[in-house]
Amino acid sequence: MRRNLLFCFLCAIGSNAIAQLAGQTAVGISEDAMSLPFPRSDYAQIVALSSAEVREVYNKELKTPVDGSPYLYDTWFNQSKVYFRDKVYNISSFNYNVYSDRFEAKLSKDSVLIINPEGVNKVVINNKTFERYYDPETQLNSYFEQLIKFNNYWLLKKYTKKVKSGSVNPLTKQKLTNDALVQDEVFYLSNENKLKVIKLNKSDIQSLFKKEHLEHVKNFVKNQGLNYKDEDDIKKIITYYNSL
Repeated sequence: MRRNLLFCFLCAIGSNAIAQLAGQTAVGISEDAMSLPFPRSDYAQIVALSSAEVREVYNKELKTPVDGSPYLYDTWFNQSKVYFRDKVYNISSFNYNVYSDRFEAKLSKDSVLIINPEGVNKVVINNKTFERYYDPETQLNSYFEQLIKFNNYWLLKKYTKKVKSGSVNPLTKQKLTNDALVQDEVFYLSNENKLKVIKLNKSDIQSLFKKEHLEHVKNFVKNQGLNYKDEDDIKKIITYYNSL
């Protein structure tokens, strides 16, 4: 529910921000200091929110001190490509805000731009490819990492970060530790854009393979010492299956 409210809030102020910022310098950045990763003429279409709005949203959403980072990567030095409609933008200072399900470009220490998801075909960051699918849990379009394709399926990974409450003194009711952002991953199988949860285990993965290839796969897994619970091993298994 909190995430849905945040999404609605972003959309409500996003349209005003776009209209005000079109063709102008981003909030908090001087003309000389700013280096946009895309042509200024495309700014209004690509940017949903700028630094001032981003901080306002976060302050309202996270009312108490929270440990941890909302981002997928610890650093912003991530080589990325944003496929926006019929154009491709190369951005070197980029990150995925997992908590808010947003890609963000950092222009300077205090200046962050949120990429407008409308019109984004896909995003590639550090060789991870993200596309938007309808999330059956949140009932919103959301970013999923595409891991590997086989038959008519995509194996997808959804990153989430949720706030875990800190410990509380049972006598004084005062907090002993801050709340913390905790990351989790959920795996999905996509077929014709319909998603269902899949677990990385032997039975779930083997159920995806054709019977005539199953013994070959079993032998490959055994000979290579692979683990059905390991994401990298799963990709090796499916790569082998695709070669049969």
